[in-house]
Amino acid sequence: MKKIEVAVLDSKISDLYTAELFHSKFASETHDMFNLHGTLCYLIIKQTSNGLVMSNYEILTENERGKVENLELALKWCVDKGIYLANLSFGSNHFLDSQQIKSVVNCYANKGMILVVATSNDVFSSYPAKFSSVIGVAQNHIRYQDEDLRSHIGVDILAPSEHKINVFGTQIETEKCNSYAAPYICSMVGKLFQKYGILTIKQTKKILLQDDFHEPYMPDWISKAYIYGKRPTTKAPFYFQEVSDPSQADTIVLCEGAEVGANALVGKHCVNLTEEKIDSFDNNYFFWSSQNRVQQIQKANPTEHDFDIPIISLTIPESEDNWDVLFQLKSLFVKEHYNAYVTSWEKSSVLYDIEFLPPLKNKDSVQIRHFLYWETYYNQSDVLLISNYKEITKKYISTDIDIIIKRESYGYDIEIVENDQHHKSILKNICLDQTVIKKIYQQLLLLLQ
Repeated sequence: MKKIEVAVLDSKISDLYTAELFHSKFASETHDMFNLHGTLCYLIIKQTSNGLVMSNYEILTENERGKVENLELALKWCVDKGIYLANLSFGSNHFLDSQQIKSVVNCYANKGMILVVATSNDVFSSYPAKFSSVIGVAQNHIRYQDEDLRSHIGVDILAPSEHKINVFGTQIETEKCNSYAAPYICSMVGKLFQKYGILTIKQTKKILLQDDFHEPYMPDWISKAYIYGKRPTTKAPFYFQEVSDPSQADTIVLCEGAEVGANALVGKHCVNLTEEKIDSFDNNYFFWSSQNRVQQIQKANPTEHDFDIPIISLTIPESEDNWDVLFQLKSLFVKEHYNAYVTSWEKSSVLYDIEFLPPLKNKDSVQIRHFLYWETYYNQSDVLLISNYKEITKKYISTDIDIIIKRESYGYDIEIVENDQHHKSILKNICLDQTVIKKIYQQLLLLLQ
């Protein structure tokens, strides 16, 4: 049986157990007797495993809250110590934290770390549990039995959370809580590693989930990518780092015209943005194509609920820099703390952290509405912006504001129509630059107030 070390990234475990730890890193000198969270997670793993080497990094301190900076330090500490399995109760529901958390988690996940992460107990998306680069865990409760709900909030697997454990000589039962389900799965992963050695995140999920495994619906795991083929022409930045040497990449992105050697995808995740079928990808690593997202949309639960957030339709000429306009609008919303769910029908949008909304066959188009309702609900979105998808917004989704950008001989006509008030304003500009996009945004804010 292989020696496997697991780190509990949580509050400091009780001083009664610190002598059992192989490695430890504490921010406080003494243990808070009223904060048993880390201790209970430690004891659940210890009780449900056999021979795992245990370590503890204090990441949750006052009021069981952690900082992203502390998470990054903890993950670096793990890699420096040669620890590649960690149990994590850290998380945030706030979208403003998501990008920083994703960057940190993806960096270390792509170094080989397997993070078992408890999702939030309020049934909304939380980070990093939502990301495909980790194993998202929830308690085995009836509300999490819904496969569609799990697909929106990123829960990979359910587990028991009520465990009878001995604490300070007294037997207690842990409460119904996602953060006590995660240690149980962490223990299971530890057993897999003891048997097979350290596995990739995809290998681990495939063994745990068996027939329930699916490839990620969005390629949100990338830290460093190498791009083959004709990349999109845009000013918008990638959400990851592009590298010039494929050996330095964790992910290979295939654009139209890509020509890759037989071994180019070995040991790499793959994002296929072409129309070609790719059979040469490494099955131990994630593979994304537009069909992954189609499958998620087709599974969406039907709903008759009306959207309770503003919906904006944006029409941009295909010859324009669609990604940059969307990226800038989303960034302006974020700057003022609005959680905008921004979509595009173009596959390359996934490279810029824009939500991909694939064209579906007519008979399935109503699924787009169902999908978007639940996506924006579980992500607690403030506004929905749908780009170049008139066939959906005309028939299935009533929009509050329509923005239509037209290319004219002198420049651009930008129509902004408020549908309820039958109000229309037109901006005439010679270019579609950052200043003009900011004018569009400011006009939107006035209409949304």
